[in-house]
Amino acid sequence: MSRSPQPRNRTRTRTCVGCGKREAVARPSQLVRVVAREGGVEFDFSGHAQGRGAYVHARPMCLAQAPRGFSRALRMAHGSTAPGHSAAALASGLCAASDRRIASLLLAARRARSVRAMESQAPGGIEGQVDRLTIVAVDAGEAASSAEVQRAVAQGRAFAWGTRADLGALLGTTAAASCAVEHPSLAAELFRTRAAADAASVAIQETMQRSRRPEAR
Repeated sequence: MSRSPQPRNRTRTRTCVGCGKREAVARPSQLVRVVAREGGVEFDFSGHAQGRGAYVHARPMCLAQAPRGFSRALRMAHGSTAPGHSAAALASGLCAASDRRIASLLLAARRARSVRAMESQAPGGIEGQVDRLTIVAVDAGEAASSAEVQRAVAQGRAFAWGTRADLGALLGTTAAASCAVEHPSLAAELFRTRAAADAASVAIQETMQRSRRPEAR
């Protein structure tokens, strides 16, 4: 008796409400899920939040074009002025969501014992592992010039986020000028989240510049 062919695993694809392009959501991806909430929308980096969702690329151009797309995808009224539904508010919301996501990922790395405050331990990683990512506090001062941090920057394995107090609180110490993350998937997700925050910051700046132009008044 012949066996029926097994269904092939299909890669999930989603459409960006900004540019309209369809692509796989398998990571790494610039697509971020957005869920409708009362009075606006909420960015869902985990992809597990309940509610009707849509997707947008974490790119300035897509964020600028997203409001109209969200109106269709999330069944909101066109031209809605609800909080979180303008281009500027979407970008601000993405910045805030990115900060929360980075903090959550660092806590997860701490629970997995895959992150260390670089001020409190010698360089070289945990159990001989190579540091996947270095996060440097924005107020790190001279500590940002250390050989280990500069090597990570030169290799594209570093970014700035939070203050010394922020990093210290997440890592269970008083303060930390920088920290090293060894967990591969957590490091990759931290990079993805930071890229989304950077795109949102650019989108906010572009929105402010457009609002200052004479023709925008």
